[in-house]
Amino acid sequence: MSTIEAPQHHEMEESTETAVETSTATPISPAVDKEFDYRPVTPLAPVALFFGLCSAAGFLAWEALAIGAMGFLMGAAALWKIRSSGGELGGGMLAKVGLALSLISVIGGSTFLTYQYIAELPEGHERISFKWFARQSPKVVNGQFQLDEDIQALDNKDIFIKGYMFPGRKTTDIDTFVLVKDSGDCCFGGQPKIEDMILVELQNDMKIDLRSQTTPVGIGGKLRLDNRVRISDGLRPVYTLEGYHVR
Repeated sequence: MSTIEAPQHHEMEESTETAVETSTATPISPAVDKEFDYRPVTPLAPVALFFGLCSAAGFLAWEALAIGAMGFLMGAAALWKIRSSGGELGGGMLAKVGLALSLISVIGGSTFLTYQYIAELPEGHERISFKWFARQSPKVVNGQFQLDEDIQALDNKDIFIKGYMFPGRKTTDIDTFVLVKDSGDCCFGGQPKIEDMILVELQNDMKIDLRSQTTPVGIGGKLRLDNRVRISDGLRPVYTLEGYHVR
């Protein structure tokens, strides 16, 4: 019997060795191998996404469009770096989303702000800024204000100007207030310069509430010029604007 069992034992060893060789030669599944295929993400990708999310502020102010422009540049730089790495870097989806959001905000925001800028100007009014008034600063001659010829040409003309409401005694149902150049004039006290303030007198029983110190107000109406010194809320504005439109 021992001479018969020996070949069987030899055959079992051969089959075991064959099974081991077969199992070790079996290739690893691509799906399993992909689980361990880690690629570092370039830091530019999440930065581009962050700027893309923040770029929505471009619909609120011209200055905020710079956020979208920066996000677009960051996204483009991230994609270029990823493609140049030969597959060593990841984060392409983050960069694409950030770039797309930034591009949408820049195009959409600039379009919206342009339309808003055009639409806010009342028909028949000339847009004037406090910067323009600052270049035509009144001079005092013999105790009276001497106005520049360019300003005198606007007397009784319809103009539109944007500024900030100087806080006075009332906060609601206001029909007379002083419009100043920037929020610094109304937030930190002090006497604004003559060319940096306009007395606004709303017409036709119009009344408004005090706007916040960061919210500008646009007034359209007829500009009145004279040498009278008028006092409103402790200020002495030279220009008077009869307001018919509030934006």
